[in-house]
Amino acid sequence: MGVVGKYDRFVKKYLKRTKRFKSLEEFQKSVDRKQKKVEKKPVKLSFAIQKASERKKIEKVSIELKMPKRKLNEEQEKNVIPKSFKKMATKFGLPAEHWDFFYEERENFHWETIGEKKVYCTIGKCDFSAAAKAGSMVEHMIENHDYGQFPCTKPLCKFEAYSPWSLNKHLKMFHGSKNFSIYKHNFSCQYCPFSSKDNVTLDRHVRIHENRLLKCQYCNYATVRNLPEHIFHHFRIRNFQCDICEKTYLSKGTLTAHKREHTRDFCCLSCNQLFERRHAFDKHVKNCKVRLSKLS
Repeated sequence: MGVVGKYDRFVKKYLKRTKRFKSLEEFQKSVDRKQKKVEKKPVKLSFAIQKASERKKIEKVSIELKMPKRKLNEEQEKNVIPKSFKKMATKFGLPAEHWDFFYEERENFHWETIGEKKVYCTIGKCDFSAAAKAGSMVEHMIENHDYGQFPCTKPLCKFEAYSPWSLNKHLKMFHGSKNFSIYKHNFSCQYCPFSSKDNVTLDRHVRIHENRLLKCQYCNYATVRNLPEHIFHHFRIRNFQCDICEKTYLSKGTLTAHKREHTRDFCCLSCNQLFERRHAFDKHVKNCKVRLSKLS
């Protein structure tokens, strides 16, 4: 218990000095649990233990056993600290001479960082950053990117856009007559002529009309879905990787646009017409007569 007590005191001093108070609380709880186990009273037996009968002594034959090399290598690998733990140890500022102890007791520690995290602007080519706090990007988005509160002007619609671009997109998609199908489905909207085949799509549509959106805690952005992708933009997390050249991107849309750059020719799936440039291909797909005739 003397060596264990020295380690416990060393860890407590280290956690206090580095201001890791949550880890200190968890470590103190584990120490208290160990002390309670030691302080348990011995169990009294209600029966007498008799000595076993003496056995005949058998002469031991000394045989030298050689362990195979594979088993020795496995035991050595258990004692080797992996590179991933060394990187984490240097990140947390642990001294190299104590890595063995922290690696053996890694399951008993709660790892946390005391450094401040930053959030970045989601607009392209804008490198503005702020502390990761609620509403830290609101003023920047209003002053530099025209964000704010823009309510819908149509009757019965309570939608509130976060930018003029978002409001214009909402008016075209939800209140434009061209975007509604001439066929009526079973589930119809009470605010506009929209109808859908299933209740899930209709519920998502109605949530936009009633302004029941998922709002970002750092800026004015609001959406009915894909909020995690917006948060990835704030922290510059590139979770979308190209399987051809292994480049990473912030959103799925930019990844799909990048994959199309790997092909020289762009082919329309409706009329099989080929294009050399992506811009011309996108313009054709929007106005393709064969595709529009299939939708009508």
